[in-house]
Amino acid sequence: METHNPHRRTRRFRTPRRGDEVNLRLMPQLAAELPPGARLRQLRAMGLEHLRVRVVKAPHADTLAAWDAVKIEAPELIGNATDPTVYVRLEFLELPPI
Repeated sequence: METHNPHRRTRRFRTPRRGDEVNLRLMPQLAAELPPGARLRQLRAMGLEHLRVRVVKAPHADTLAAWDAVKIEAPELIGNATDPTVYVRLEFLELPPI
């Protein structure tokens, strides 16, 4: 049985800045972060594992943990929505660890 240890070391990441382009990992677990109608399954079926996205908003901190979220713009993923932005956790982005 795994227990939560608040003192356990977590991976820390450099905070992405507004306008940064980063790769989004198209993992099955990402579906829980996305709105209904997102094209995750279709993109994965086409063989895509990553999608280039633009950071729209991020917390004001020098470093963030994997469970922190940033707002990204991903029109290819969100589809025909009027707002192609969504918040995703850093664990789904390819960022350099600190």
